[in-house]
Amino acid sequence: MVKAISLILLCFATIAAQDNLNYFPHNDGDMWEYYHWEPDAANTVRITVKIDSVTKDSTYFQREFKFIGTPDLDYIIGYQQNYCIADTNHNIFSSKYSYALIRDRTYKFNVNIGEKHVVRDLGGGFDYFYVWDIYPDTVFNKVTEILEIAYYAVEDTANAELGLFHYSDILAKGIGSIQRFGELGDFMTLLGAKINGKFYGVLAAIDPEKDSRKVPNKFVLEPSYPNPFNSQTYIRFLLFKPDLLSISIFDNRGQMIRNLVANKMFSAGEHRISWDCKNNFNQLVASGFYIYTIFTSEHSYSGKIQLIK
Repeated sequence: MVKAISLILLCFATIAAQDNLNYFPHNDGDMWEYYHWEPDAANTVRITVKIDSVTKDSTYFQREFKFIGTPDLDYIIGYQQNYCIADTNHNIFSSKYSYALIRDRTYKFNVNIGEKHVVRDLGGGFDYFYVWDIYPDTVFNKVTEILEIAYYAVEDTANAELGLFHYSDILAKGIGSIQRFGELGDFMTLLGAKINGKFYGVLAAIDPEKDSRKVPNKFVLEPSYPNPFNSQTYIRFLLFKPDLLSISIFDNRGQMIRNLVANKMFSAGEHRISWDCKNNFNQLVASGFYIYTIFTSEHSYSGKIQLIK
């Protein structure tokens, strides 16, 4: 009886650990694509998982970083570790160079708001992350839980001060990191992902001829890309049948500033419409938040975009 109870408790502990590690999915072939912006460049970065080995306590896997359409850069916001170990105590340890050199605990996931967790002992100081918030939300039509953390450098984690800010990371359970913001104003935002064979958003790496999402069974409004943006953004959507559409841009007071499409017939499938930050008078608009709305023959669908100059 005792042995049976122990086995049940062990199973629950293992399931709980796996559930928390879903903030950082690591199935073989998992893939994410991000819009990556910094003051001197903007590009798309793809991250792909390759499992090397699995033991009773840990999973060893690599993450490949690849820039799409541009040469690979030396810098991506945050810890760009290629070698990772996920353990059953809710930790992700990582290194850029090899499993043997792993010393950073990049993530810990059984956490509470306000906690601090050391990433690296610097010998006279620490890199650590602080848990800002945990809350429910919907990402790519998936109801999930969000974890917001930020990384700092500090002499003593017992101090009340947070220390020198490095970057923040917003993670969605079951999807992974969805946004990062760096200390210099740089940022990354998730465009699409493939997690354990399921697709979210739009991936440039997927052959559209083989992608069953090409013609959906209902209207799908994809996240605009890029967002935030500083010169041009794309409004993306999928139609399950041909339809007559109008697409407009509104400011934060609800006034229409640009009519992008007026009563145009679109075929079933995937479409994208660009906006060049200009109003109906061909004038550039000011920085700020804007709403785009797609009017179909039956409904309207809206999304928020941010222009940064």
